[in-house]
Amino acid sequence: MIYLAAPDRQMSLRAVSLALLKVRAIDGMTCAKLGEALACSVDTIRRASNEEALLSFDGIARLLYFFPEQSSPIRELWERAIVAPTAADRLERIERDLDAIRKEVTL
Repeated sequence: MIYLAAPDRQMSLRAVSLALLKVRAIDGMTCAKLGEALACSVDTIRRASNEEALLSFDGIARLLYFFPEQSSPIRELWERAIVAPTAADRLERIERDLDAIRKEVTL
């Protein structure tokens, strides 16, 4: 069985932030220039860089298009999404479930 391990909001905030910080490390790149390229405000760039907000879908699409090398943290969100659990993972899950059932029975 294969499970889809969907990224949560914190993972998305982190990936976008890392990508933006990589782009801002390009010589001469300012928040204003980046905002212009992504069609969003400087405030949005700053907030997304600080993991306080996400870019719009259009902004993320532009980030991936204009800065593909720096956007690797975003691409990695979906490239590693499918995870096949190992036998040890399944056994650990079963043991946790059994422990929880035992606790319920003793209550």
